[in-house]
Amino acid sequence: MAKLNTNVLGIPPEDTVDIDNCETCIRAKQTRQRIQKAKEENTAAVGDLIHMDLMGPITPAGRNGEKYILSMLDEK
Repeated sequence: MAKLNTNVLGIPPEDTVDIDNCETCIRAKQTRQRIQKAKEENTAAVGDLIHMDLMGPITPAGRNGEKYILSMLDEK
């Protein structure tokens, strides 16, 4: 079993920590699992899957007095 170095002044040798069982050491070395890629949705034709977002009212208004913006995105 590995022991932490006791070369630090002011720490008695009996306060050494067993780093193989040190909870902080174990947590620091943890890794997360991979994030699964989302399944790709196959769209057969244009218009099968559309994402829309409506924003507003906005200031300043557009040239013709528009206060809202509609954003549309087609997946195809």
